[in-house]
Amino acid sequence: MRLFSDQKRLLLTSYQAQGAEIGDALADEAVAQAYRGIGNCMPWSYLHRRAQVTTNEPYRTGTIDFVASTKIVTLTGGTWPSWVAQSLMLIGQTAYAVDTVIDSTHLKLKPNRSPAANVVGSGYTLMQIEYTLPSDFLRLEEIVQMGTIWTMFPMEGGSQLGSARFFPAPSRPWQYLMRGSTYFGGRLCLELAPPPNGVYVYDISYFAQPRKRTLFTEYTTGSVSVSGTSVVGTGTIFTQAMVGCQLRQGTSTAIPVGEYGANGSANENTILSVEDATHLTLMDAGVSLGTVLYLIDDPIDIERNAMDEVFCRMCEYNFATLVRSDTRAERELEMKRAIDRARASDVRSATINTAGGIPTFAMLARANMVQ
Repeated sequence: MRLFSDQKRLLLTSYQAQGAEIGDALADEAVAQAYRGIGNCMPWSYLHRRAQVTTNEPYRTGTIDFVASTKIVTLTGGTWPSWVAQSLMLIGQTAYAVDTVIDSTHLKLKPNRSPAANVVGSGYTLMQIEYTLPSDFLRLEEIVQMGTIWTMFPMEGGSQLGSARFFPAPSRPWQYLMRGSTYFGGRLCLELAPPPNGVYVYDISYFAQPRKRTLFTEYTTGSVSVSGTSVVGTGTIFTQAMVGCQLRQGTSTAIPVGEYGANGSANENTILSVEDATHLTLMDAGVSLGTVLYLIDDPIDIERNAMDEVFCRMCEYNFATLVRSDTRAERELEMKRAIDRARASDVRSATINTAGGIPTFAMLARANMVQ
């Protein structure tokens, strides 16, 4: 598997810039830019994912008191559910926004979305409207409620208030909006409207971002010995950031600095867990080579058959741009040609047609309905 350190060295070698400090920094940035952009290049089969979103029933247990001067709500006769931070509180016919959860029976409402007067001994409805999407979520393809014909429609950002105005109380959702999560920075979420009145399970089909980097630079301190899936380090400081990274074994005198060549990897495996600074566990059994030098780095999470050439050309184009090379226009053309070739390489099934005797999805659906 290619690592980020491999791609950087390959890039520097192609520009004969190895050893230059500024070249190293710009090569790192060129690879990082390509990695961030590869998912937006085209709808890769490899990055196609599925996930589920399960809604929660509204919570109405107990009564509340609200103090307008402090914006604090006190719950009597119940405890807040785990999802309270992602909810709205309906008092009467008005929905108010949760700002901060203080403890299991106290929370603070947002200053500009809270009652103007005190509330004493009131009933309420707590409604979760925000459902965080997977951390690798890039863009939505489809959302369906499995086993039903209920249809969900996308909601424009400007229509949120209109929907909340006409449908403030919980009901069966039929609209969704993708937006930035209020409670988890850097994450996207689904806002459902009306707020769910029960437990619903939605399957979502989406395009993902490649695996996020966790190390950002290769780690080679000390030495390791491998026995089965167990790795014991000497002079190492293993960290949790290494989980999911690749461990390459070298020799007693050489660090494995590449996939191939004189100092290539003697064996490579994925790190499953890190127990402490000197012990980690591999996903599969490694090769026992004695005490050897090693390298740990993030894998480049792309599919080598279709995506590899595009990624390499993107790295070269980004690097040419950053170093203001005269080859920038040439690199851009090569990148575009690689993308065109990748479209053909990424076709993973036969073309659906009726002339060749291959049934379309619509034909199969109709046949199943008849049966």
